[in-house]
Amino acid sequence: MMANENCGTAAMTQPEPEKKSWVDKVAQRTTGLGDARGPKVPETAEDAAERRKLWRFAGVGIEFAATVAIFSYGGYWLDQHFGWGSKATITGTIIAVVGGLYLLIKQVIKFNE
Repeated sequence: MMANENCGTAAMTQPEPEKKSWVDKVAQRTTGLGDARGPKVPETAEDAAERRKLWRFAGVGIEFAATVAIFSYGGYWLDQHFGWGSKATITGTIIAVVGGLYLLIKQVIKFNE
């Protein structure tokens, strides 16, 4: 009986590299981590600029939410302290939303220039 050289071993072939989905690409760019399927891709200047823009918009969203929360709480405190019902809470929230939208629109116009 002749021994088979390939007996018990599978053919060693490299699988085709999978194309990355847009989610994988965004996750890699925003986290700065390398790809799980290979080494980290060097960042280009264009990628860095795009990432900075995304973080700038994330900051605007956080700023908007914080402003609404602070003004709403301030109105709530005034209502509790002076017994005004919910007038100051509603007024503070409206002022915060209008002011936040103004700043958001201002940032978007500045971004598009």
